[in-house]
Amino acid sequence: MVEDKVIRIIKECFPAVPENINLSSRLVEDLGMDEIDKMDVIFALEDEFDIEIIDEDFEKWLTIQDIVNHIESSYMGKD
Repeated sequence: MVEDKVIRIIKECFPAVPENINLSSRLVEDLGMDEIDKMDVIFALEDEFDIEIIDEDFEKWLTIQDIVNHIESSYMGKD
């Protein structure tokens, strides 16, 4: 499931994040991501899903749910 993979990736990139993060967790306010952290997540997501994410898309993402929605709507089921 996309959401499980996204949460796993975020936890791997940021071992100090709370264990109870969920889809409504906010990237900056709850997880404390800065621009460098966001780039780490983008690279890990691109590797995991074999996709290319443009920076402008990531800048719009406020929550983990935003990431999941974007991946599901933009990349899933496309070859």
